[in-house]
Amino acid sequence: MLSLKKTFFLIFVANSGNLASYLFQVLSARTMSPSDYGLFNALNSLVVVMSAPLPVGNMLVTKLTIKISSVESSLVASLRDFLLKRGVILAIFIWIVGFLSLPFLKKYFHLSEKIPLCILITHAGLIVLIPIFIGMLQGLRFYLMQALGIALFSWGRLASGGIFAYDGYLSVSEALLCSLISIVFVSSLAGLFLKYKFSSLLRNSQKINFIPFFRKELKSSLPYLALNYLIIALFLNADMIFARHYLSSQEVGLYAVAAIIGRIAFYLPGILVAVVFAESVRQTREKDLFKLGILAGLASFAFGGICWFAPDFLIRLLMGVKYIGAASYLKVIALGMSFLSLANFVFSYFLGRGKYNYLYGLFFSALLTFGAILIRFHYSPMEIALTLTVGTFTTFLWAIFIYWRFYKKINNSLHY
Repeated sequence: MLSLKKTFFLIFVANSGNLASYLFQVLSARTMSPSDYGLFNALNSLVVVMSAPLPVGNMLVTKLTIKISSVESSLVASLRDFLLKRGVILAIFIWIVGFLSLPFLKKYFHLSEKIPLCILITHAGLIVLIPIFIGMLQGLRFYLMQALGIALFSWGRLASGGIFAYDGYLSVSEALLCSLISIVFVSSLAGLFLKYKFSSLLRNSQKINFIPFFRKELKSSLPYLALNYLIIALFLNADMIFARHYLSSQEVGLYAVAAIIGRIAFYLPGILVAVVFAESVRQTREKDLFKLGILAGLASFAFGGICWFAPDFLIRLLMGVKYIGAASYLKVIALGMSFLSLANFVFSYFLGRGKYNYLYGLFFSALLTFGAILIRFHYSPMEIALTLTVGTFTTFLWAIFIYWRFYKKINNSLHY
């Protein structure tokens, strides 16, 4: 298990990536009109929702890596090659479906050209390779390299954005292209690191049929993992997609600023969520995992508190005075993201333990939240923000309740 010192270092490394990610958003906001900035984040949110299965793939790869490396370490190199072949097939499938959907997407987002959508679909196909590399790093306990990979994606995107915005303007297509460049960069870097680590194992690697192992994990874990991450992705991104469809261009721009800054509260303890999943698979002591949960909650709610008490200052500092109208939305969204962050930490713990009963409450909460936005509460940015936050608070209460019940059951069993 990680020491406290190493844990804080991992948080620092991973959140340097979050810093770069938000600097990229600052660059985009300051070099785009509010209308273009709203469109960019709506399209970016769509690709995140489309990529919702990626954390599922990451967790499946992590579990496979842990189980296979515990049997025979030399098999991990062969597992990497097996997964890469399947990843390429999945990428081709995503490209086919994406390009067939172009006419519908163009109409839904009120676009006059297809170039941003073509870049977005190419992005969605290539990004399926990331979970293979990141999941193997996580499963082999290379947490530092995992955190570096996450961070370098964001720093690469920021560097690309700086080059494209040299003339003082960043277009929607250029902003989307920056993410595409970063995916290629991080995939190549992680692949080279794994190749170096596996160089000694490759000499002794064995031919093995991984399909039975893969199918077993798919049947036992995939539906639950997929549902969990699809719902979390919706809580993080569906509001932006709804905003683009229902609100004016100016309102979408303001809402996008509030949503982007507010989501820092969710992503701040992100590396701890990855650690708790891998360690709960290994059945690490409950006390150690509880400490990680406290750190995650403190990080998330501390930033949520800053957004609540100083929203004007944050918006002026990060995005500029032209977005100051987003202050009231930021207070509400950041609070909701803090609730969602801690709930997601608990859910990752249960996923690692192989306990999936919590999904009933999570699904019901999402159904109420997005049903309410679709049917009634979508006429203003504040209506969408408030409805989303009520939904995340309900999810948070459910997470605390099921963890308390599970912890109580563990203690009772120990007494017997």
